[in-house]
Order: sequence, then C-alpha cells, then structure tokens
Amino acid sequence: VTLKFLQVTVAIMLILISVALGAGWI
Repeated sequence: VTLKFLQVTVAIMLILISVALGAGWI
C-alpha cells in the first residue's frame, strides 16, 4: 500500500464524515 493511496483513503473518509455530520446522520 502506497502513501498516496493512504492519503486518498483518509481524505475520502474525512469528506464522508463531514457530509454525514452536515446531513445529521451522526
């Protein structure tokens, strides 16, 4: 697993969490 892949994965997770919080899912 490359560092680039980890960075992309973390970025996507953060975006999904932000969207979930904004939509009141969490």
